Amino acid sequence: MAPLLPSPVPTWHNDTYASIDPTKGALSQKGKTVIITGAGSGIGRATAIAFSQANADHIVLTGRTESKLRETESLIRYSNKDVQLSIVVGSVTDETQMKEAASNIGPWDILILNAAVVNDPKPILSQSVEEAWSVVETNFKSIFVMAHAFLGSAKESAGLFNIGAAGSALPARVAPNIGPYVSSKAGVAKLVEHLAIENSQVLMCTVHPGVIPTPMLQKSGMDESSLPFDTVELAAHFLVWLSQTEKTRFLHGKYVYANSDVDELSAKAQDIKVSDENTTGVIGWPFGYEVKF
Repeated sequence: MAPLLPSPVPTWHNDTYASIDPTKGALSQKGKTVIITGAGSGIGRATAIAFSQANADHIVLTGRTESKLRETESLIRYSNKDVQLSIVVGSVTDETQMKEAASNIGPWDILILNAAVVNDPKPILSQSVEEAWSVVETNFKSIFVMAHAFLGSAKESAGLFNIGAAGSALPARVAPNIGPYVSSKAGVAKLVEHLAIENSQVLMCTVHPGVIPTPMLQKSGMDESSLPFDTVELAAHFLVWLSQTEKTRFLHGKYVYANSDVDELSAKAQDIKVSDENTTGVIGWPFGYEVKF
């Protein structure tokens, strides 16, 4: 289908496809340690399963609720009994907990920052300052905490991928009443751009995962009947493809869509690498684009 957002390539996927199939040998993650925050449900869970299908050696499942992480662990064990799995129960905003986790895990290859919270859908002035700020703090502070805790132990050719939200770059009318959430996600995307400039040894980018019917989307109060849904596997498998960091380094510091065709992206690698497009801000998105939903 045609792209729903300003896109550097013409092909827009809603489901997984052969080029990002994690079971293909070309996308093998053998030998890698992968850390996934928010791994107890939704995108985080699907991503953990995808990396197990790609034969990652060690997958670290991080989240606040142990029972949900154990469910993810069981789903992985069902299809891959050889992968090493670790569970870290804790908050990504707790610097002490995350530094302890980083020390226990040691050198890592891929860090996926998926944990986030969304506010109850209502106007900003109907929320207390404390209520709204708790959402911003969780989503924004967690990136500072994880960067401080983990970047020092990144392996050579490591990759750090932040899960973004399209609402952070779209007009407010598209995602009304979740201002604290989308504002925090916009800030996080820009923060990752700055981290990428300052830490060029680690491939970093923000990934819009698509429009996926997760509990978080349902909580946001958006009209699901008007949304073009994508499968959770599309985002999960795209992240496995992205983890070929030597081949995907042209996306360093960029805001990318899981919907974009990876073969077409790769064909434009040099143009994308040297351009300011696919960054957050008025330069990153072309003028004159009309939002289609």
